Order: sequence, then C-alpha cells, then structure tokens
Amino acid sequence: MLSRMNVLRIILPAALLAPAAVAQEAKRPPITGIAYVRIYAKDPVASQRFYTGELLLPKASCSADCARYQVGKDQYVEVVKADQQPPGLQVIAFRTTDAEGLRRYLAAHNQMVPAAVRKRQDGSAEFELTDAEGHRVAFLEPQADSDRQGAISHRLIHVGFIVRDRAAMDRLYKDILGFRPYWHGGMKPDRTDWVSSQVPEGTDWLEYMLNVPADASRHLIGVMNHLSLGVENMDATDAALQRTGWQTHGEEHKQMGLDGKYQLNVFDPDDVRVEFMTFTPSQKPCCSDFTGPHPKP
Repeated sequence: MLSRMNVLRIILPAALLAPAAVAQEAKRPPITGIAYVRIYAKDPVASQRFYTGELLLPKASCSADCARYQVGKDQYVEVVKADQQPPGLQVIAFRTTDAEGLRRYLAAHNQMVPAAVRKRQDGSAEFELTDAEGHRVAFLEPQADSDRQGAISHRLIHVGFIVRDRAAMDRLYKDILGFRPYWHGGMKPDRTDWVSSQVPEGTDWLEYMLNVPADASRHLIGVMNHLSLGVENMDATDAALQRTGWQTHGEEHKQMGLDGKYQLNVFDPDDVRVEFMTFTPSQKPCCSDFTGPHPKP
C-alpha cells in the first residue's frame, strides 16, 4: 500500500501542472481582421466585370474554380460559381496569426471544427466552422501578401450577416472569440437593428443584422449579408465610381448613415450589397457612442 506521503508526492505535481495546462489551453491566438469574403455567383463573368470594371479591384491569382479580386494587400473578395450553393455572400474569413492554435482553442471550447487545418498552395493555413445560425466562418493564417490593391478602396473594414438570436451568436463571437463592442443602433430609437463588434486584435468589425423577416426577399438578404469598403472621402469615391460608368440610381447613392459616417451602396450582379463607408464619422451617431477605435486608411 502507498503511504500518505507517497500519495501526496503523486497528487501534488499533478495539481501544480493542472493550472498551467488550463492556461495554455485557454490562450486564444490573435484575430487581427477580415481576410476575405466568398461570394457564390450565378454568372462569374458578370461578377468580374463588376468587381474589376466598376469597383476597380485588380484580379489576383486563385485556384481553377474561383476568381479573386484584391482589395488590399491581405484582403480580397473571392467569387465562386454557384452550382449547389445559393448565390450571394456565403463565407466570411478572419485573419489569425496561428490557425492551428485557434482550431485547437475552439475545439477546447466545444466548437465543431475540422480535425486539422487545410494548407493552401501559397502556404497559408485555414479552417472553417459553422456558427450557431449556420453561417460559414473561416479563419486564415496568411503566408503571402499581394502587391496590388483596389484603386477606389484598399480596406475591407466590416462584414455583416443576418442574425436571429443575438445571445446564441454572442456565445461564439463575444464569449469565446473575444470580439469587442464597437457600435449599435436601429431605425427607431427604441429598437436595435445593428450590432457591430470589432475583432479582438484589430479594428475590422462584424455586424449583426437583426429583425430581418423570415420571408425576406433575395434582394433584402443581399442588403443584409454585405461587405463594406473603407474610404476617406465619399465625394471622391462617388466621382471615381462615376468615371467607371456607374451612375446614382435607386438605392445606389451617397447618404449619411445613422452611425454618423457617409456611405454609398452599390450592388453586385447577385444582389450582394457593397457598402462604401468613410473610416470616421462626420457627425454624432444615433443610438450609441462608438466604444472602440475607428479603422485607418
């Protein structure tokens, strides 16, 4: 039989090691910003005309079954032909410094993740999960930057998607991944329609689009599931778009957002809203103050 002293010798080292193991498991690798969005397109040729001809995003290399349009040196819009997938914005990817470490971190927090990261041809590492409402979210550890960028905007500053249950989504994005409050507001003073949360180690943000009808039209879904390109001056942006042949019409025009920032919405061939937005507000926002730093050019 083991003496009391021998038992203590066995238990104490294990007890001393346990906190260190828990701390290591709990450490989340940095999430620094938005890497890309993936859009499934009915007509990829029409998408190419829109992204390169109207938005002036240069085409970059991609695999045989996709097209890539460079926003900044480490951000892009990816377009894939919609065969089985419904057209529209279907995947949002965030940058991390350690994809495998983040995959293990999420697994330790009972999230369904793949057994390993996927290595891309350029050496980047990536994995994808599905959140509580079925959104596909990827995490990319990039290994190479492009030397090209958009002529009108070179910053993808936020992405948004429809959310039905804010609390359920917060359990992943806020509680586990550490996204931080940035701003919230609504069409009416007593209702919150939009909740913006910044990545934990950056200024890019994810926007919950709340209170969207369950029977929303395809166009309304495209309005809500959107991407936003940052610009410094909206008048200059308007003029640059007009030089490509775009003209103000319908929903596509310069306006002041309720967050106090100028915006100008355009729609791609699959009704995905591309929202040009100024980096900083020009007037006081409605509903709430900003609680985080604004993105920079």
